[in-house]
Amino acid sequence: MPDDQPIDVDSLATKILQALGRRRPADEDEPDDDYRRGRVPQERLRREIDKRRAAEAALADMQTQVESLQAGYRGQIADIKKATADQVKRIGQRHAEDLSLVDAGLTDALGRQALRAAWDASAPAGRGKSPAAWWTQTLAAHKLHGEDGEKNAAPTV
Repeated sequence: MPDDQPIDVDSLATKILQALGRRRPADEDEPDDDYRRGRVPQERLRREIDKRRAAEAALADMQTQVESLQAGYRGQIADIKKATADQVKRIGQRHAEDLSLVDAGLTDALGRQALRAAWDASAPAGRGKSPAAWWTQTLAAHKLHGEDGEKNAAPTV
């Protein structure tokens, strides 16, 4: 070693002790060596174990709550799907009926609304399954009455 560099006594002592297979003794400035050797004060260990158990219990409780929420939401989703399917079915039927009424000559919405009101007001025994079927029957009866009024009675609306 050159003479102008000072010797670091601490590092030299550490190297010698490592070569001998020993560790350097703990100074007062270093953290407690018990933690590095796996020794933990019992009260601290108990406190940490209790914290962990409490956290596990809270997690188990939350898991139960989440599962019950999921089951409830699955039921609600099934109900919503069923209600949506029923609405889509009704809308499709209404649209198909509107197309039938347009084919039968009722092209405006007000006319279809009036026909539905008349169908609702008529006796269930004398009307068809739907306003479109009833209107088609009425038009057919009117046509027959127009061809031969003596044989066929006029339809009532």
